[in-house]
Amino acid sequence: PGASVDDGLFHVTVIGDLTLAEVFLNLPKLYNGKILRIKKVSTLSGKRVEAYSDQRVLLDVDGEQPGLLPVIIDIVPGALLLITAK
Repeated sequence: PGASVDDGLFHVTVIGDLTLAEVFLNLPKLYNGKILRIKKVSTLSGKRVEAYSDQRVLLDVDGEQPGLLPVIIDIVPGALLLITAK
């Protein structure tokens, strides 16, 4: 939520340890823009993301699952060319 493709920052949404009931109860909020209303959800922003865990944690990057933690990701300014409609 609130992310911009051209601000030079990652916007990371962290979902805490939800019970199965909490997952189902809050599932619509994951997709309707109200995710930050969930008490166990927080957001961070920055030019670098470093994430580690002692447990097995699957990454979710904009709906894709590229692997597991640990991960270090840096912003590379100008690395992507975006073509948009006028």
